[in-house]
Amino acid sequence: MPRSQPIGLSPAEIAELRNWNFMELYTNNRSRFVRTAQGAYLATCNLINISSSAAAQSITPFTGQRVTPYTGQQIDPFTGQRVTPYTGQQVNPPTDQQNNPTAWQCCKQCCSMLMCIDLFTNKAVQQFGGAVGLLEHVAELLARHILDQNWADISESGCP
Repeated sequence: MPRSQPIGLSPAEIAELRNWNFMELYTNNRSRFVRTAQGAYLATCNLINISSSAAAQSITPFTGQRVTPYTGQQIDPFTGQRVTPYTGQQVNPPTDQQNNPTAWQCCKQCCSMLMCIDLFTNKAVQQFGGAVGLLEHVAELLARHILDQNWADISESGCP
């Protein structure tokens, strides 16, 4: 599904979860699923922060410039602007939108975490046996439903 679309499920996808009794499982265990999604949110925050930190450290110095460890942002004494130590490129502080993940960014982590908790896997094995493809499909549908229905609760704390 395109990431520009809302993360919520279509009526056919909701019917799939209902037919396999995963909507009932979600309803009866909502708080546990929301806690799992909050863990996925924090894991995604960490991944975003690590990748933006790695990008900042990968700035290449000019030829002949002495390489020193990355020390963070500095102030240009002439302009008063924050700059990187290597290139003099102006650095804008990250916005909340850049630091805080979207529901779509959390979906993969949430799906992976669902497949690790016994509440979900026991139900999935009972329903599908060893059909891994169905397990992953239902985990994604359930993750999307959890994120869509509870996004305010999941993301309220923001990234650390």
